[in-house]
Amino acid sequence: MMSRGPATLRDVAGHAGVAISTVSAYINQTRPITPELAVRIRDAIRELDFVPNAQARNLRMRRAASIGLIVPELSNPFFAFIAEGIEDRISREQMTLTLSQTGPTGAREDFYAELLPRARVDGIIVVSNTGKTPMSIMRLIERFPVVLADEYMPGIRVPFVGSDNRRGARTVGELALSSGRRRAAVITGPEGLWSAEARLAGYREALASYSFAESDVPIVRGDYTFDSGVRAATSLFIGTPATNSPDVLLAANDLMALGAMRVIRQAGLRIPEDVVVVGFDDIPAADMMHPSLTTVSQSAFAIGQTAADLLLRTIAGEDLGDERIELPTTVVRRSTTID
Repeated sequence: MMSRGPATLRDVAGHAGVAISTVSAYINQTRPITPELAVRIRDAIRELDFVPNAQARNLRMRRAASIGLIVPELSNPFFAFIAEGIEDRISREQMTLTLSQTGPTGAREDFYAELLPRARVDGIIVVSNTGKTPMSIMRLIERFPVVLADEYMPGIRVPFVGSDNRRGARTVGELALSSGRRRAAVITGPEGLWSAEARLAGYREALASYSFAESDVPIVRGDYTFDSGVRAATSLFIGTPATNSPDVLLAANDLMALGAMRVIRQAGLRIPEDVVVVGFDDIPAADMMHPSLTTVSQSAFAIGQTAADLLLRTIAGEDLGDERIELPTTVVRRSTTID
């Protein structure tokens, strides 16, 4: 006998005893189907091992089966985990991810906001690295479902998911300061970036709870990169007598904390005996370094999954407005703080 080809929509309709249009409505969820017919169609699909043609279905529904992601860079493991969380969620819907990297300073954010719509996507997730709301993003929101992840942009009405940065920074800051040190310094993130300002606010709350005068605490700006942590720590530790340099360092992310740790060791200081150091993000390298870094764990993967879920709901027609989700954080205590 000649082998029969894959089952078709017509085969399923004949097996279930219904019209082809009814099977199509069941698969595409374009109109209600009675429970009895739904069971018959479902059983027919299983018995015939029918696989819907996703491409044809998306064309009929005028969907691209793809979403876009604008992200600073994947060399930062945190952003890579966000992308993985997004891909994990949308793959269940047989959708693909179109990725655009704007660079560590967000220099290409406008470029990709203008370019991505030409890639034929159903919606876009934006992870900003500027803290600004450019006109290109505003135009994007007018044309596509958009969700913000990790970084909030003021003045726009779209869903957002991130972490409770302020609470996490305060908690890890209080842990570092509980060692009794009195010469604190902060390496914070880029000015105007929502996460950086929230973490700085949390560190300031921790410092205030231990009666530090803000004027006595050096605050050095970084850009969330390892190199900026090196530069910031160089200004704090190199050429400064050990008796005057900071003995507790609060960094706004792990990459900057790790860069600072390199400089602290070069200055001949021990961690944590001479300098207590904490970070934020809990990237894999935080646990691989010696000494291992005490930090705040936030699930970048969960942020990506949640952002994708919000976008899929928006694409499906839900009006989520400016729904805002801040996922909880936890402190991971390791070797750069004192028990």
